[in-house]
Amino acid sequence: MVGRWGGEEFLILLLGYNQTGPIAVAERIRKVVAATNFGIEHPITVSIGVTRAQRDETMMELYRRADAALYEAKDKGKNCVAQK
Repeated sequence: MVGRWGGEEFLILLLGYNQTGPIAVAERIRKVVAATNFGIEHPITVSIGVTRAQRDETMMELYRRADAALYEAKDKGKNCVAQK
């Protein structure tokens, strides 16, 4: 499931994946976006934060960890994937 979370942030929920699957999906998304010509002067890239739901945690805890991973990806210089 994909939804706009706010501003320029989107949330993607992947169900039924093993631990490495979501990283592979995120990398494919990142590469496709970076390779796409959107018809503007500067390249478009994405920073992606990935996390895995833990048993008995709240949605807010899950979101905070995903958000921390996103900001880690941005701090690395953008156009990358980080996992928490």
